Amino acid sequence: MQLGASEKRVRELSSDLKKVEDNFAEAILAHDEVASEKVRLDLELADLKNCVLNVHSQTFKQAIRQAVLFYGIPKDNELDENKDIYNGQLMPIEDIPSRVAPEYTVVLDDGSSGEERTP
Repeated sequence: MQLGASEKRVRELSSDLKKVEDNFAEAILAHDEVASEKVRLDLELADLKNCVLNVHSQTFKQAIRQAVLFYGIPKDNELDENKDIYNGQLMPIEDIPSRVAPEYTVVLDDGSSGEERTP
């Protein structure tokens, strides 16, 4: 009688082990699918970032062309996005102390000014 109970217990444990192995295999497949999806999403994110940068760059250049036309800015003044004004002089950004942040005032649609902020 004792032997029959032991064999039954062995079959139960074997069945449990098979279920665990199946679950583990499914988990491995799910992990691989998630890893593959992450790679795809990373590539898509990089593409979208490039698109945003390209649109921003094109819009900035368009605004410069309009400023040249509307405000008579000489065309030979080439803007350098790697420079900024510091102490009244145009300087490379890397030469400007990092603790200094440009401040600006937000102008609301109603014409009132908002609080000063630093980007």
